[in-house]
Amino acid sequence: MKMFGSIKHYWTPILDKKRSSSMKTTEINALKILDLDTNIDLEKVVSFDAIDEESALLLIAKKELNLREEKGIGSFVITQPKGGQNFVAYLLKSGQVNEVLYIENEKFNIHSIQALPENRYLLTCARSEFRSDTDFDRNGRIYNSDGNLVENILLGDGIQDVQTSKDGTIWTSYFDEGVFGNHGWRAPIGAAGLRAWTEKGETCYEYSPMEKLDHIVDCYAINVSSDQTTWAYYYTDFPLVKIENKVIVDYWMMPVSGSSHFAIFKNFALLTGGYRTSLSLNLVHLLPDHKAKTLLTLKISNIDRPSAITCRGKSIFILEKSSVYLISLDDLLEKLNIDHNR
Repeated sequence: MKMFGSIKHYWTPILDKKRSSSMKTTEINALKILDLDTNIDLEKVVSFDAIDEESALLLIAKKELNLREEKGIGSFVITQPKGGQNFVAYLLKSGQVNEVLYIENEKFNIHSIQALPENRYLLTCARSEFRSDTDFDRNGRIYNSDGNLVENILLGDGIQDVQTSKDGTIWTSYFDEGVFGNHGWRAPIGAAGLRAWTEKGETCYEYSPMEKLDHIVDCYAINVSSDQTTWAYYYTDFPLVKIENKVIVDYWMMPVSGSSHFAIFKNFALLTGGYRTSLSLNLVHLLPDHKAKTLLTLKISNIDRPSAITCRGKSIFILEKSSVYLISLDDLLEKLNIDHNR
């Protein structure tokens, strides 16, 4: 395996001198953990996905990208590009970058990569077309470490996010087109908004809201924090829902709407932006009786234009240009002198 990059320096929060005495606004510097080698073509990044709290996978296309086509006045996603695509995947972990997978002639455009047991990898196309009961796109592609396709499963159309747990359970969330149906799906696979699957493509969970929660219209973000625990955050009311052993055990009505990523640690959540402030972070305290309170709005002072963000458990990974940054929620709470046991 080739190795690229090394750990650079640490991060510390910087208190904003202009903040009010109530500490509503705080600046932080994120921890830069990697500078990627120039041999990695960052113009062709198709996926940057955390696989646990300490590592992420970076998927790079080797041919020219062919993602959309123009038809009349519209622009449409290309599910299967002509000639297929080659991909290389890198594992980012412990300050190092290792090439772990090379794939040739993958027929789908790929939007996500996740790790599975036994050194296998799940590559997912977010779109799937239904043509008939016997003819539809199986858009979950499982490869072994030699780059051979070993399983081909249906995960549905309109996939927002894919995350796998250490035991091999596959969690898929869906945006509105996946929930209500498109690309020929009159009975959409993603109608529940959130599903879990075995590695053979068998459904082992479908989201069904408990009393006082609405159904998922558009699942904005999930966080599979362990084999037992998955968190979901969704439109319309933007609750943060905790699922343990595939049963809803609690939820909080969040004060932040429209976030696309979040980290979680004990009774705290760190959400990226929202409808109004996409480059900010919101630190939220999860309180009893399904209530939640924003403690701080955070600005990342050393990142201007992130190209990708991904979260797992307590960790937020950020890709900007050739650098990878990390914000760990437990460390952040300690630096801010916030008792995480409260």
